[in-house]
This record gives sequence, C-alpha cells and structure tokens, in this order.
Amino acid sequence: MGEVEKLSTRSLMCGEVPATALRCGFRGDMRFRTWGKEYGGFSSTPEKVNAMQSLASASDDDRRDFEEFLREMKSKDFSREAEIFKALGHPIRLKIVYGLVKAGGCNVKNMQECLGLHQATVSQHLIHLKNRGIIQSTRQGLEMIYEVTDNWAKCVVDNIEKRAAELADEDK
Repeated sequence: MGEVEKLSTRSLMCGEVPATALRCGFRGDMRFRTWGKEYGGFSSTPEKVNAMQSLASASDDDRRDFEEFLREMKSKDFSREAEIFKALGHPIRLKIVYGLVKAGGCNVKNMQECLGLHQATVSQHLIHLKNRGIIQSTRQGLEMIYEVTDNWAKCVVDNIEKRAAELADEDK
C-alpha cells in the first residue's frame, strides 16, 4: 500500500491530518481538493480547512465544547436508526408504514387494495418491516392486523407530513 492510500476519509472528516499526508506533500486547499478528486477521498476539504482555522482562533471554552462534541459523536451508535432508515428507504415500505400510522392498523388484504400490489409483494415488505422491529402483527380471528410499534418510524411519518405541509404553504 502506497503512502497515498493510507489517507483515510475518517481522518480527513475528523480534522486529523495524518503524517502520511504531510510526507506526500498534500498541504493546502488545492492539493487536498486534488487528492479528493483523484483518489475518491473526502472532497470538501477546503471547507474543513476553514473550519479548522476558525477552531484555532476560537476561545478555550469553544474548543472544549467542540472536543466534547467530538467525543460524544465517537461514542454514539446509530445502528438501530440506520436499520430503520434502510427499511423505510423503499417507497413501498414507506407507504405501508405511512398507511399503518394513519390507519392505526390494517390487514394485508386492505393494504394490497390500497397499494394496488399483489398480496405476495405486500407480504414480503411486511416481513422485512417486521424483522426489523418496525411493525408487529396480532391475530384477530382469521386475519393478521399489522401496526407500527417503532417510535422512530412514527416520527419519520410525522416529519414527512410536516414537510409536506410546509411545501404546501410555500406554494401558496
């Protein structure tokens, strides 16, 4: 592995300039930008340099706050949230969750009719959502009723509605 490959996106994102970057001569805005374009690295480095310069001129309190923020970010684990966003990243699954939040619960037949999809397709998406803990099912007689149980997913639906209302107000 050459010296250039040792530059990591993480080190550039966290504001750390590795020694390999200095040995390779990657100093200054233009060269960082060149590195980003040629090697697929973090391309917004000029903004990072400006942020680092403003941090250098910041007060001790601001610097401590920033360092505390960095420690907090390093300790956070967003894996559960990422799983929810991945599951909701498909338009059909997002429609299913949206409908379930608004209706409060529904069976597969009603979802199939509302979405205009085959029952097997709806069931596959429901399995995906259920495996990630976003929805749960309860048996009522012969049918299964699905409802959203994950608060993060409910929050996403609420924010979609808020954003749609904001856009509608802007259009007026």
